[in-house]
Amino acid sequence: MSNVYIDEALLDAAGLSEFPELYAYIHEREPKPIVDGIANQIIVGPQYLQDQVKDNDDKLNVQPIPQPIVPVEIPQVQIFKIPKSQLAPNVQMYNPADEYFYFYKLRNKVVYNIGLYLSNDFMGFVFTNFLEELYPFSKHALVLGDDVGHKQNVMGYISEKGPYLGVSIGSVDQVTSIKGNTHVAIAGVYYTDQEPLKRATNDVNGDGKINIVDD
Repeated sequence: MSNVYIDEALLDAAGLSEFPELYAYIHEREPKPIVDGIANQIIVGPQYLQDQVKDNDDKLNVQPIPQPIVPVEIPQVQIFKIPKSQLAPNVQMYNPADEYFYFYKLRNKVVYNIGLYLSNDFMGFVFTNFLEELYPFSKHALVLGDDVGHKQNVMGYISEKGPYLGVSIGSVDQVTSIKGNTHVAIAGVYYTDQEPLKRATNDVNGDGKINIVDD
């Protein structure tokens, strides 16, 4: 069994031998011989110090293993074109010289801005065919502009069949045709799958509103 004792040599060296009850250095170990009055004497010389400095320097100079850099994937905007040949009867492009309508998709968000001219009375879907990649997550109301003022309550929505236009004559279910010789502008943003939970809290585009366009 190991012995417990007060290192008297250490107390003497520190000038504390008169206060053993306050400064008792107790060691639980096997007794070791005292060399020149100092227990466990360590001989420190120039070579020992040089070796110690070199050992510490080697530890500090150990370089960490470089980790491979993983490139950040930057999503690209996809551009979808719908030719004017797919317009419904009585619907023309606002600018006859244009050949396509453009839809811009980033991840699950679609942005569009199209102009139409209705040569005759019209009610229905603008396109005869709508791209599956542009299908909205749910039916979405359109943001419309027209040149008929308050004479007609032009309304619309976008669904899997594309934009739909008509004139509301009371409730949402009561719709009639838009009179001919009317220009209509449609612009907006919608999602192709479920909208993200985190929505914009700042007016990113500076239009004075915080809405889906700022997401």
